[in-house]
Amino acid sequence: MTIIDTGAPVSVIPHYIHQHIDVEILGDYRISGIIPNPECSLPVKVGQIGIRLLDHKSVSKPLKLLSYFAPTDKVPVIIGFEGLLSKGISIVMLISL
Repeated sequence: MTIIDTGAPVSVIPHYIHQHIDVEILGDYRISGIIPNPECSLPVKVGQIGIRLLDHKSVSKPLKLLSYFAPTDKVPVIIGFEGLLSKGISIVMLISL
């Protein structure tokens, strides 16, 4: 499952995806959700990843997204707005195939 979260500034990429592709690591960080407790946070690597958006008719040009690279597979793919909405890309509809 992939979530496009217009409230999330940065994308989150599970380990099973980023372990097999070239990513540019910029540093270390710790993310959390609504609850700011340390046990509800996750250590991540910060970096950039190249992606393309696609549907059954077309494929986008390559995009670079600022991303958090999770050390686990127990997180969904979350596409944040940095790199998408900040570059003026309109997402009209998502179709799950």
